[in-house]
Amino acid sequence: MPIASLARSAYLSRMKWLTYVARFLLLLFGLLCLVIYWPKGSLEEQLQRHQVPAIAYGIIEDGKLNEWQVIGELSAGEPAPNDAIFNVASVTKPVFATTVLKLIAAGELELDEPLYPYWVDPDIVDDPRHRQLGYY
Repeated sequence: MPIASLARSAYLSRMKWLTYVARFLLLLFGLLCLVIYWPKGSLEEQLQRHQVPAIAYGIIEDGKLNEWQVIGELSAGEPAPNDAIFNVASVTKPVFATTVLKLIAAGELELDEPLYPYWVDPDIVDDPRHRQLGYY
């Protein structure tokens, strides 16, 4: 066997070993982060610790809402009702983007297709530029 082949084989063997070590260290680091940063206490305790007045969550399985709950207070001493309306701020952006990308993957939309045939915000319906939304 030529020396170059032996050197290459040793190099590849060493790289494979380093890959395993790197993976192990990443796994160890991830586990350490979980132990250090894992939330401690109940959800109610987390709300108090982070000064969040109320939260609503739901568990969706097989496309159906199986469980939901509202925890906390909207005003002092008054529990948040089950029909409380929450300001979701910028969370809608990634949800919208994910929905659009799933529709594109399913072949129901095109990536460069305009949005106006599907929905136009009432605030801009009279602005003729609304037909340009969705184009690059």
